[in-house]
Amino acid sequence: MGSRSRCDRLLASAVSPALGGDGAGSRGVFHPRGARPLGQPARGTQPQGFTLIELLIGVSIIGMLMAIALPNLLSAQNRSRYVQAAADSKTAVTQGIVYSQEKDANPGSLKGLREAGYANIGDTDPWGSPWVTSAAFADSGTPANLGEMGLCSQGPRHTGDCTFPMTGPPVSQQAGSVGYSSIYGFWQGSV
Repeated sequence: MGSRSRCDRLLASAVSPALGGDGAGSRGVFHPRGARPLGQPARGTQPQGFTLIELLIGVSIIGMLMAIALPNLLSAQNRSRYVQAAADSKTAVTQGIVYSQEKDANPGSLKGLREAGYANIGDTDPWGSPWVTSAAFADSGTPANLGEMGLCSQGPRHTGDCTFPMTGPPVSQQAGSVGYSSIYGFWQGSV
């Protein structure tokens, strides 16, 4: 055993517990020939940041993900506005009918419904345009006008058909109107 060098003895004790070692070397972790563990910088050097190539690859991956996600986000936002307009119009019309039955007068406006505590719906649709109401909804005289109660949004382009009294269900049109009629029910233009 005396003919072995110190390095050979350390190597033998680190590798083989049968030779008197614990299998972990003298410092707990064996690093052959003075090698350093992965992730640790060499002595006397500063750790380096990302290379230009790594940064460019990261930015391009983020750009591709945004190109995929942004159109889906905008489409979902538009669909949610249609759903909100449909729900608000149905709520306003049904609460307008309840209002007219209880008070023997129609609400006259969405503000009248809000002030009476029937429906908390704003004066503008989800796209920022004023709601279009039917003549019966807008008439606040007594006794209540028994015509068609309806509320309509002209859609995102503000060009949808909101004609009352309706002569039938509106034809679905691209970026069209959305609303609710007490006679024909709910309709919505294409998203």
